[in-house]
Amino acid sequence: MILKSKKRWNIINKFKGNKNQELRHLFNFFPKEIFGSTIKNDYYHTKDRTQALNDFKFIQYNSKDILSVIAIDIDTHQDGSCWQDYNIPEPTWTIWTDRGIQLIWALKDTIPLNANKKIVKYAKDTLHKLIFALDGDINAIGFNRVFRNPINNPSRFTGNLVSLKDFDLRTPSQNWWDKVKKQFAPSVNVRLYSEFVKLLFKGLFL
Repeated sequence: MILKSKKRWNIINKFKGNKNQELRHLFNFFPKEIFGSTIKNDYYHTKDRTQALNDFKFIQYNSKDILSVIAIDIDTHQDGSCWQDYNIPEPTWTIWTDRGIQLIWALKDTIPLNANKKIVKYAKDTLHKLIFALDGDINAIGFNRVFRNPINNPSRFTGNLVSLKDFDLRTPSQNWWDKVKKQFAPSVNVRLYSEFVKLLFKGLFL
């Protein structure tokens, strides 16, 4: 691929090592116009993709019509390996924030949000279960939330692309339900708590 824009090439070269080829590919996962800001929670506006990735510290990964990434925010300081406790694929980006980390998974195939309702529902279900399993910020739920820009925030890039079917959250390698029972019993009725979780998965999580 020939990069016509010198500015675009400068963005890609901010990442060292042998990942430039994947970055050229992932550049196209961002919307052509990106909504974001250089200031947290203030002065959000839209810029051309190249300029936005250079300038913005906070960006909206998905457009209003296309889902290209799944992203969650975790407000605990850690090394970014929490996903390894579950049958969850390696994130494309791990971004460190002042409060914790953000995990971003880029999809192999983008999903039109006006497509088959079952597919969109499955994507929402996947996002909610990720947040539940990894103790993510429930106030940062949604496909169109603003997250950190991996280009100009501390981050680790793997180039890993995923499909929704890669997230096997029904059979975690770590038995998190036993952890829940141990944590809450005997302070709450475990059976009632189990029913509560089932209701969440049927209602809020689906």
